[in-house]
Amino acid sequence: MKSIKTLLLASFCTIAMSCSSDDDGTTASSNDGPNADIETNIEGTYTITRLDVDNVASEQDFQGFTFQFTANGTVIGENDLFAETGSWNYSTTSTNDSLNEFLFLDFNQQDPFTDLERNWVLTERIDNEITLSDTTSTNVDRLTFTIQ
Repeated sequence: MKSIKTLLLASFCTIAMSCSSDDDGTTASSNDGPNADIETNIEGTYTITRLDVDNVASEQDFQGFTFQFTANGTVIGENDLFAETGSWNYSTTSTNDSLNEFLFLDFNQQDPFTDLERNWVLTERIDNEITLSDTTSTNVDRLTFTIQ
């Protein structure tokens, strides 16, 4: 009987400690800069290996381009002919059950970079790739950056 009481007390303490007063919905945060910790660090040079916009494969529009993400939130898309400077920002939102990560890209509405400008949802991150998505009412746009 003593072990049952101990087990119940331990269970109660665990449940009480895991509860918090901010379980009232969604919270949003932005880190202290683009590279506040390793989880948000995307600094480096990438190529686009997949871009689906409005259900059309569009990565050929960026063939020959590299994208240099810097620690200060700047991204430079360039090829042999020209370079376009934009900005990036990482942010998160969390609910009771999940953490959502976002990567916002802005290139001042320069073509062909307008297809990249939006608040992308970070859907997968592996050693050499970052996969992003954006869901609209009619389709899911996808963007994959692969590190060089």
